[in-house]
Parts: sequence; structure tokens; C-alpha cells
Amino acid sequence: MLWLPVLVGVVSFATDRVTKCLVSANMQIRQSIPVLKNIFHITYQTNDGAAFSILSGKVGFLIAVTFLIIGLLVTYIFVKKPKSKLFGIAVSLIISGALGNLADRIVLGHVVDFLDARFINFPIFNVADICVVFGAALFCIYVFRSTDFD
Repeated sequence: MLWLPVLVGVVSFATDRVTKCLVSANMQIRQSIPVLKNIFHITYQTNDGAAFSILSGKVGFLIAVTFLIIGLLVTYIFVKKPKSKLFGIAVSLIISGALGNLADRIVLGHVVDFLDARFINFPIFNVADICVVFGAALFCIYVFRSTDFD
């Protein structure tokens, strides 16, 4: 059962890296390409902070926190050896997303963002961000399904 979460993590991380490389190699910063005009654009942006640019300029701190979170998750997996596929996929998405943005911070000093959902006026994001958010949502579902509220 371990192969599925590992596969999800590897594919997620690779997708993040490839898309960021394609955008940064083929676009100028702040360049925007409409996919669906005023609805969804590919817009090349950088972010030296965390989500919504919080902690902007605190790259070293964000790197340290990311290493800590990944370390805690990996330690939990090796100590508890959870059997749930849902848990495994959730954690692999969180770790792969964290690693994707961590790689950017270490190599570039910022994160490459490019997914621009204009129809909801949302900050520009990337595949790693989607992985972390989706993984966290799956983790919440796992926790609620595993908890006895009676």
C-alpha cells in the first residue's frame, strides 16, 4: 500500500517542478497569458514569503519551518506506521508540496507562482500550493473519519 502515496508524492513534486521550470524559462516576471480572459491566466510572479506573502523576506525562517514540518511528518510515519491510504495520500501531498516550494526557496530565494484564478480575485499560486491545500483537506477528512465523537 505504500506505493500509492509514494507515487502520488513523486508525480505531484515532478509536476510542480516541471511547471515552474516551464514558466520561468518561457515567461518574464509579471507577464500574463490569458487562458480564459479575466477568468484564468498564467501569470509569472515570485513570492519571497509564505501564503498570501505573509512573512515576506523571511526565507531562512520559512526554510527552517518547512524542514521541521517535513521532519515531523516523516518521523510520525516511521514511528506509527499508519495503514490508511487516505492518510498516506494526504501526507504525501503535503510533503511533496512543501518540498516543491522548499526547493524554490533554497535555490532561488523565492517561490515561483503562476496560476492566476482571476474569477475569484485570489493570490497567484502554484502546483505545490495546491498539493499542500488538497493534502491538508484530505488530512482533515481522515481525522474526522477516524475520530469517534460519541
